[in-house]
Amino acid sequence: MLKIQQEANLTSRSSDIKFIYNKYSGMLLGYITEIVKDHKQAEEYLIKVFLEVAKAQYNGDLQELTSWNQLRRFALNILPVSKALANDEQTAGLTLLNKLSDSQQQIFQAVYYQGISTAAIAAHLNQPEDFIRRTLKEAFNIMRENREN
Repeated sequence: MLKIQQEANLTSRSSDIKFIYNKYSGMLLGYITEIVKDHKQAEEYLIKVFLEVAKAQYNGDLQELTSWNQLRRFALNILPVSKALANDEQTAGLTLLNKLSDSQQQIFQAVYYQGISTAAIAAHLNQPEDFIRRTLKEAFNIMRENREN
């Protein structure tokens, strides 16, 4: 019976990895390509990241990866970037967030960092979902404009 439970556990973990891969691999590949500047090498790093995710999950060393930001942070530990680059990116992100209004920050962080849907945010804030989407779009536009400067 223990063997069956272990197999069920492995199946569950592999489906988690498959879900993460299906949901975020495209974004992660683009992110890695921006760092290493070579598409073929980026694909190799993408494979390496997901192999490390699988190992960490199998060994029980990994908490659930439920958001893009968590996967991005995990990947940064594997990619050939210095900690200074990761810290610079974090500092730049905080600077960009400071350019947003309180509501834009709240909505952006809920979607981007916590992976909450716009429908759930709208229900929580008692606002129309269209308002949430519009506010999120404004936040992205502000951040994009300020990132280029």
